[in-house]
Amino acid sequence: MSKTPTDLRSDIQRMYELSLAVGNSLDPDKVCQEFTTALMRQSEITYLGIWLLPEKFTHSIQEYNLFYAFPFSRSKETNLPIGHPSISLPDEDEFCCYDLCSATIEQLIEHHCSEGSAAIFRLGALGYVRLLRDNSYFSKKELRQLRPIVEKLFVALGGALAYKQLHKERSFLDSLVNTIPELVWLKDPNGIYLACNPRFEEFVGAPEHKIIGKTDYDFVNKELADTFRKHDLATLLIDKTNTFQEWVTFANDGHRALLETTKTPMKAASGEVIGVLSVSHEITQLHEAQQALTTSEAIFRSYFELGLIGMALITTEGNWIQTNTYLCEMLGYEPVHLKITPISELIHPDDKTSFSLMCKSLLNGDSDHVRQEIRLISYSGPVVHTEIAMSAQESAEGHINHFVTLISDISERKRTEQQLSLAASVFEHASEGVMITNEQGIILDVNNAFYQLTGYSAAEVIGHSPNILKSGHHSEEFFAAMWQSLRQNGHWRGEVWNRNKSGEIYAELLNIAAVKSPNGDTTHYVSIFSDITQLKEHQHQLEKMAHFDALTQLPNRVLLSDRLQTALQHCKHHKQIMAVAYIDLDEFKPINDTYGHDVGDMLLIEAAKRMQETLGPEQVIARLGGDEFVVILTQLKNVTHCQGILANLNRTLAMPFQIKQRNLSISASIGATLYPDDNSDADTMIRHADQAMYTAKQTGRNRYHFFDPAVDRQTQDQHKAQDEIHEALINREFVLFYQPKINMQTGEVYGMEALIRWEHPTLNLLPPDSFLPHITNSDLATKLGSWVMNEAIRQLRVWRAAGLELSTSINISAEHLQNPAFPEQLADLLAKYPEVPPEAIELEVLETTAFNDVSAACDIIDKCHKLGIKFALDDFGTGYSSLTYLRKIPADTVKIDRSFVMDMLEDDEDKTIVEGIIGLGKAFNRGVIAEGVESAEHGRCLMALGCNHAQGYGIAKPMPADLIPDWLAAFNLSQHWN
Repeated sequence: MSKTPTDLRSDIQRMYELSLAVGNSLDPDKVCQEFTTALMRQSEITYLGIWLLPEKFTHSIQEYNLFYAFPFSRSKETNLPIGHPSISLPDEDEFCCYDLCSATIEQLIEHHCSEGSAAIFRLGALGYVRLLRDNSYFSKKELRQLRPIVEKLFVALGGALAYKQLHKERSFLDSLVNTIPELVWLKDPNGIYLACNPRFEEFVGAPEHKIIGKTDYDFVNKELADTFRKHDLATLLIDKTNTFQEWVTFANDGHRALLETTKTPMKAASGEVIGVLSVSHEITQLHEAQQALTTSEAIFRSYFELGLIGMALITTEGNWIQTNTYLCEMLGYEPVHLKITPISELIHPDDKTSFSLMCKSLLNGDSDHVRQEIRLISYSGPVVHTEIAMSAQESAEGHINHFVTLISDISERKRTEQQLSLAASVFEHASEGVMITNEQGIILDVNNAFYQLTGYSAAEVIGHSPNILKSGHHSEEFFAAMWQSLRQNGHWRGEVWNRNKSGEIYAELLNIAAVKSPNGDTTHYVSIFSDITQLKEHQHQLEKMAHFDALTQLPNRVLLSDRLQTALQHCKHHKQIMAVAYIDLDEFKPINDTYGHDVGDMLLIEAAKRMQETLGPEQVIARLGGDEFVVILTQLKNVTHCQGILANLNRTLAMPFQIKQRNLSISASIGATLYPDDNSDADTMIRHADQAMYTAKQTGRNRYHFFDPAVDRQTQDQHKAQDEIHEALINREFVLFYQPKINMQTGEVYGMEALIRWEHPTLNLLPPDSFLPHITNSDLATKLGSWVMNEAIRQLRVWRAAGLELSTSINISAEHLQNPAFPEQLADLLAKYPEVPPEAIELEVLETTAFNDVSAACDIIDKCHKLGIKFALDDFGTGYSSLTYLRKIPADTVKIDRSFVMDMLEDDEDKTIVEGIIGLGKAFNRGVIAEGVESAEHGRCLMALGCNHAQGYGIAKPMPADLIPDWLAAFNLSQHWN
């Protein structure tokens, strides 16, 4: 009977609802439940079963598992072999239908009506779906209609199963990475951290979210960061796994460790390198052991290490699954040859029955483990006496898979006496001292090296406590900590100062280990020590080199800083007067240049001795370098007392020196500052004394001069000026003037430089040099710089809206640029004015700027470059590090300072400098623009030298922004210069 249109629509609606019911859940059970619920609501289905291949399908497990059934109570079987007729289809069929009288159906379900049918659908590569209808039959049309829904179930269920497996593997991987003791981290090709594990967080001393996005330069010193970066680049260059070793300091507890790091390039599916994966583990103990081991290492290892033993996994049939190296060496076999030789061929004929009984006992469950002495025949023929211990390893189903086997070579028992004799011989002839005590610390035995190092014979110390060696250098807390470590860890290692029999103090490197009984109780302590007195003396010499001047043996700058901090704290606590004096030897350089460095060095040594004799041992004298010294004067009664000491220094140093039969005369310019009048920190007091010294030198030399506190008043004046500038910024009294920049070759005006002016309410228009120096190195400089950037970019938007395609140069201070948040603030500003292309903005940095951290500044400039911003190095040639800055600072343009350009027509040296800067710009691939072009002659000279870009009063003076359009319309370079 044909169906009416209404019936057809009903069928279509039902199939549509079934399709929707499958859903997009990522939970396999939920996918099956939703499918079942909708199917049973729309169709007369009384049972549904989904059979899938197991998650880990192997050739040994070839069966389907009942993954889902509804109602589950009707299911009889949960596992069926592949090819079972109840859940299989011919290869060419996607579904089929059976009546419920089939015998195979009864194997799968219970309680069914004989009048009905079952349908089987192929669920792709996953398995099959069985549907049961008790009281009616499936039609082929109905099955064809259900087929697309089953296919959608296959897609949804397959996706959910894959997601579940992926989530499981991801969770396992995260857990693995976070729990392994190694350091694990990932960086992109630019060295920026992308991820790390908790162990790496301990090294850096910061949580992962504060590490991600930063580089090694944010956490370790530059030298180590350079090394890390070099290793990353080397790994990327060779495009394969690489291994490195480096000493590092852990930030969490400060301990030093040697790390062995394996670096591997990480690639995306496309093959593109996305970063470097690094895994490190500590090898410090291994490194220290390699340095400390001596020829007696092999002997003493037998005292403290576990006995070696052969280990193997053996099948129930007596075949090797796995063997260790020691077992192979014990039997004289290569691992490959032993693995293919059944154990029955190695057993002595008289012991084969015993071994067979051992295996049967385990297989029958008579015992959990068995142990028996069995003789094995080695590869070369001799019999090896062994003790074999075996236990059965069962599977989850209770089946015995294999035997875990330990094979001990008990031939060693017969050689015990020989080994003990050998060990005693080595004990006596070892170069390190060895001492054995009982658990109470009473000496039981010592070796001959002990006598050689301490002077005490065995008879003199046995029965006594090691306290006879105490030197008194260590506190009771030191020894308490040592014993606590021994009790908790079973060992202690460190340096100890002891006293030998003759009373001499010596340093030893001491290792103490606790010897445990089988039940874990400490029975003895073994101490091994070596004399490191010479090493400690060498270390002392190195420390002296680090803190004392090699020439004069006076404290150097490092030790001076420490001594000055201590003196200041002492004077503050006791309310005493002290002074810091900075001494520069007058006329030393001519003597050094005339008579040579040998004479100069001898003169410095004699001058240092005179100062020490004059001041006495209670005062600190330090040499900073060259002919400059610093003196810390303490225990001063008053200022007059200090003046007398300084005058004595002047007189003493002005007396002739007899150096190599020459009478040499020098004098001293001394600058001093007094505490508490100068209540500054240590470094500031040294600078104040240095400033006073220059005043003494400028006013005639051979004298002393005290620091003038008027500097404080100047500071107050500066603070007042900063307050006025801050108020002016709030009141919008600052404006920008713009000076055009042109291409002299074409006459094109391509940009402007934004120059700040102050419309002072009483002093009229002020140039920048009248107020900017007051805010140098202050937060106000950053605030004013931010205002300038915003105003200049806003004006650039106005010009571009009017059709003026100009770029703008903006001057930026060092403190503003070095703010780590500067790139982010600049990005926000660009987002605020999206009409302005970033490449139309150029930031100018003074070449004389002193960056606190050039590397960090370069990183910030690189980040700004990535935003599209350009950089120029302003006033180039006026600083002391022009070439250094040109090489390190990634500037796009070099601006020749106006002082060279203005005078180059009359001064050949200035012209040569200009020509040199232009050549440097070309050599370093930098653009070049000249400031201070006052005339056409300047412009023609610059173009002849190879510089086409310029600005200056000869082109146009700085002008307000609203005058720029009219000036541009009227400007013609040729007419202007003619």
